[in-house]
Amino acid sequence: MNSEDITTKPTIETVLERIDDFRKSVEANFDNLGNRVSNLENKVGGLEGKVDKLENKVDGLEQRFDKRFDSLEKRMDSLEKITNVMRDDMLALRMEIRDVRKTVEQNVSL
Repeated sequence: MNSEDITTKPTIETVLERIDDFRKSVEANFDNLGNRVSNLENKVGGLEGKVDKLENKVDGLEQRFDKRFDSLEKRMDSLEKITNVMRDDMLALRMEIRDVRKTVEQNVSL
């Protein structure tokens, strides 16, 4: 056996040390990954809370808009009824004016 063979071949301790270093590296990476996942979970949880708050606000706005639109719809229906009554009254008034005009014309021509 020559001296070059001894220096180039790793000893069992060296192999075990390398394996142990690799294991530590993998564990550190998994720990780092676990921390990153935890941070992401916290951020997502915070976003979920914000989305829930926004959803509640939107629901409240939707209810307010529904009430206002219902109120406006009732007002519009009421105005439409009043307009129809006024239209009918105007038509009746025009007919009465025509009748009065005819009566006046007949009396004047006599």
